[in-house]
Amino acid sequence: MKNKSALKSSADDKMNISVQLNSNNIIEIDVPLSLTKIKKRHLVDLNKRIHELGEGKKLPAYITINGFVLLSRGAINYRTTSEYAKYRLANAFLTDSFSKMVIYKFYKDFDYSKVPVNSFSSKHKAIQWLKTFG
Repeated sequence: MKNKSALKSSADDKMNISVQLNSNNIIEIDVPLSLTKIKKRHLVDLNKRIHELGEGKKLPAYITINGFVLLSRGAINYRTTSEYAKYRLANAFLTDSFSKMVIYKFYKDFDYSKVPVNSFSSKHKAIQWLKTFG
C-alpha cells in the first residue's frame, strides 16, 4: 500500500479535501472549513483516492469535518450504494463539539449506508474503534 501520501483534488469548488493513509492503514480524511456542501462528485473523487492509496483494498476511514457541512441529496443517495462501500470498511467521524454532534446525529437518523459508521469525541477513540476492522 502507498504510505502517507497526501493527494489533493483539483481546486474544483473549494474541494481540497486532504486524504492520507496513516501508519495503521487507516485513511484520514480532512474536510476543510471552506467546503460547505458535499456533493456526489466529492464522494466519487474520495473513493478514487482511497482506491489509489489502498491499492484496491477496503480500508477504514477517520473523517474530520472542520466546519458546517451539508450533504446534497445525490451524496446521501450515493452513500447507500455498493460503489460507495467498495473501498471502505468503516467510517469514524470526529464530533469534538456540540454543533458537530447535532449535525452528525441528524444525518445518522437518515443513514442507510452499507458501511458501519460511528462518531467519537477524540481521534484516539475513533482510531481504536477503526482498528477493530483491520
